[in-house]
Amino acid sequence: MAGGMRTKPGVPLQDRSGPVTPDAEAVPPTPGVEPPPGTACWIACGDTRVPGIVMGWQQQPDGAWHALVSAWWPRTALTPRD
Repeated sequence: MAGGMRTKPGVPLQDRSGPVTPDAEAVPPTPGVEPPPGTACWIACGDTRVPGIVMGWQQQPDGAWHALVSAWWPRTALTPRD
C-alpha cells in the first residue's frame, strides 16, 4: 500500500492493555441514545460534512457518549498514525 499505511491487523481488543469498555457503575447508562446503530448520519469535521453510518455507542465514565461510525473519506484526508 502506498503512503506507509499498515497492511497487518492491529492488536485484538481483548489483548489490549487497559479497559476496553468504560466502568458500567461509574455513570448510569442513558437509555435511548439516538440514532440507533445502522442509521445513516452526517459526520462534521470543521466545515466538511461526510456521510456515515452509526455502528454503535459507548458511554465514557464522565457520562459523555461517543459514536463509532463508518465513513468514506478522500485518500488525501488520511494520514497514518504512529
